[in-house]
Amino acid sequence: MISTGKRQIKIVLAVLTAVMVLAQTICVYADEMEGTVCVDDFLNVREEADDDADIVEVLHDGDKVTIVGKEGDWYQVSGEHNGYVHSGYVAVASQAQEQEAAEEQAQAENSQQSQQAAVSASQAQPQQTTAGAKNEYGVSEEEIGLMAALIACECGAGGYDGKLAVGAVIMNRARLYGGVTKAIYAPSQFGPVSSGKLAATLASGAIDAISLQAARDAANGANNIGAATHFRNARSGHVGIVAGNHVFW
Repeated sequence: MISTGKRQIKIVLAVLTAVMVLAQTICVYADEMEGTVCVDDFLNVREEADDDADIVEVLHDGDKVTIVGKEGDWYQVSGEHNGYVHSGYVAVASQAQEQEAAEEQAQAENSQQSQQAAVSASQAQPQQTTAGAKNEYGVSEEEIGLMAALIACECGAGGYDGKLAVGAVIMNRARLYGGVTKAIYAPSQFGPVSSGKLAATLASGAIDAISLQAARDAANGANNIGAATHFRNARSGHVGIVAGNHVFW
């Protein structure tokens, strides 16, 4: 017969074992951490830490989240956004800050050179002014404007090199979809289209000169990423050609 003392010890050990197993799965952080969303299109915030759980909202590349815990491969976020997001698509503050600092430094070094290159290219190449006219690759001025708006949405204030790369992706996809407009508006292709950001940019006309020049150059055949048809934020770690803030493959 097991004595009361031994029985109590066994119960305590069993409870401790269960707690240790649970702790390996669920971790609540003593201090909140800031994270940055790193995705090509969008990231679902789910009600529970499960791919099949209900979606409570959608985040986009660059959105900030407050991480309060981790459950398996999922971060629990709280505050402005509440729910669970897959940890593979969120860079914690230290990683994001280091990457952003490196990107800002690179942009500062290349910004003046990129702007000068864009201005020089603009002066060197003849400009078409008729909205319906098309260049030798069959891209109209209206479509160049559409490309420029999408490039501005995807790259923000980035340099010419990264914007040209996005323009080259659009042209590569245009060959697959039968035209620039069809490629841009094809389902689930570009995040700014589904989020409404592209439509807002077109409506406001907030298109910078570098994005417009990159679109024009890409439409005229300039290409710095080969046959790549996909891209995402360089912080994702995806293998490919890095240009600006994105990696292309």
